[in-house]
Amino acid sequence: VAKVGLKAVRSSVQEAKPLADALTKAGGLTAARTDYSPAEVKAYVAEVLSKGDAARGELVYRRKDATCLACHAIAGAGGQVGPDMTSIGASAQVDYLVESILMPDKAVKEGYHALKVSTLDGKVVVGVKTREADGKLYLRTSEDKEIAIPEKDIDEKAQSRSLMPDGLGDQLTRQEFVDLIRFLSELGVE
Repeated sequence: VAKVGLKAVRSSVQEAKPLADALTKAGGLTAARTDYSPAEVKAYVAEVLSKGDAARGELVYRRKDATCLACHAIAGAGGQVGPDMTSIGASAQVDYLVESILMPDKAVKEGYHALKVSTLDGKVVVGVKTREADGKLYLRTSEDKEIAIPEKDIDEKAQSRSLMPDGLGDQLTRQEFVDLIRFLSELGVE
């Protein structure tokens, strides 16, 4: 129960550290790490290059419990919450890919910064801005749904943390993580 609750809390962009801490303690779980040193990232990169298997990594990417496809598409297949992965390997170095999963708030791709919008009636919506038109602000939420909020109803807008939850790498074995990064690093590379 604690694992399921913690996964939900980590998937939420709302700040809920006390709840996450309580669930972690109650379930005897480990907290999501987001403090990887440059040496640890470098070790992952070396392992990806020497031991990573792209075919196994694709299987990890496509697994429902890994949730990659819920937010990221490859050639249009998958979610639209995060960047399309079709050619990520051609544009991103392996260390960037490692850091993007282990520390999702470190470097958010341009155009994917989340907004936290508070409305005059007390609702809070967090998502990536897709457009502004007809007096409305459109946000794509972490559930991959587009929400339209009338500008006249907005009380406050502020930048939020990445929609990509902390701890996604913690759900994988080290080999699965290494294979996943190898798969992503080869997308779009000829």
